[in-house]
Amino acid sequence: MFIFKAQILMRFVKSPHPDPSLDVFDEGMGVLTRDGIFAGHIATDRSWFWSPFTPLRQQWCVWYIVVWADGTRERSAEDYPPWSAVTEMQNGFFHWTGSDSHRGRYDFHWMEASEATSTRERLAVDGHSTTPLTPLRTLSTGGGVATAGEIAGRAVLVVPMKDRVWEFHDKPWNTSDEDQCDDSYWMQDAETATEWSKWAIEWVEPNELVAFIRSHWPEFDAVSMAGLRFPVDT
Repeated sequence: MFIFKAQILMRFVKSPHPDPSLDVFDEGMGVLTRDGIFAGHIATDRSWFWSPFTPLRQQWCVWYIVVWADGTRERSAEDYPPWSAVTEMQNGFFHWTGSDSHRGRYDFHWMEASEATSTRERLAVDGHSTTPLTPLRTLSTGGGVATAGEIAGRAVLVVPMKDRVWEFHDKPWNTSDEDQCDDSYWMQDAETATEWSKWAIEWVEPNELVAFIRSHWPEFDAVSMAGLRFPVDT
């Protein structure tokens, strides 16, 4: 019955409103510089997501990945309305918030289409195949490790609950002690997506989620928890 209702709803979901200001993010490529010195590239792609707060209209999201001048690349990330990284790139700059030597503000400019295509090929960037399946996209339980911000290095488990609320658990990566777990609650909305993006969470693959929960949260029923998701029809 749930699948049938979801299929009926999705028939009425419309595509996102056109936004020409985001066209440049379609298979885009930009250059990062600091103090006039080349620092790296940012590759981008535009996609869409479904939100329960606009159930009949998809919304835009932007995938991006930073590739530094020495060839190292960061974990890909996504930006959602209200935009943060997208707004920065539109205004000609980009802040890298990681805790490494790259941290700080960079100047940013877009490459011409032909040059962008060849650079993406040279750097082996393919946003369509590497966009992560985050809990905010699947509306289901997710787990991983935070790599930035105040919870960097901690194991993370997010669980969908009633009334479109996420239960967010985080604890030191190398412990399963329940007493060291911090809990917080977040709405399923764009503000939550923006805040979570600051932690650059590396999400485990869906087929690894049960083992992840058993390892870090042994007090939970891993199989049942891994199967939780927000209903589409409420």
